[in-house]
Amino acid sequence: MARIKYYYDTETCKYERVKTTSGDIILNTLGIFLLTLTMAVGLFILHGNYFESPKELILKNEVKEMEFYYDNLLQEVSKLDKQLADMEHRDDNIYRVVLGPSRLKNRFAKQGLVASTGTPISRKRHRSRRHYPETS
Repeated sequence: MARIKYYYDTETCKYERVKTTSGDIILNTLGIFLLTLTMAVGLFILHGNYFESPKELILKNEVKEMEFYYDNLLQEVSKLDKQLADMEHRDDNIYRVVLGPSRLKNRFAKQGLVASTGTPISRKRHRSRRHYPETS
């Protein structure tokens, strides 16, 4: 049960009872509700900025893992490029001198293979594409 509140009226020099109307009660309730809602939204935004969800952590770990694999693939490709350059050098300078055929022009050597029909086979068509399974 609420305490009864009084105020001093200076004109009548009496204490008079404070009357609370239903509008005051609704206004106070609405103010408390809006204050609570504002605090909840603010805390939710702050939490979202400073803490990561488990799904974000999983995705960040996947990105790090993919970057690691990508770096390894780049290293392997650079090794294979060096080996290919070495093989091209041996082919141009050593084996052709020993075996006797003249050196092919650079545009023919880089063009690719020619099928029995006479049409060049592009190297891009023969590259295998690796499909990674999708993660959920």
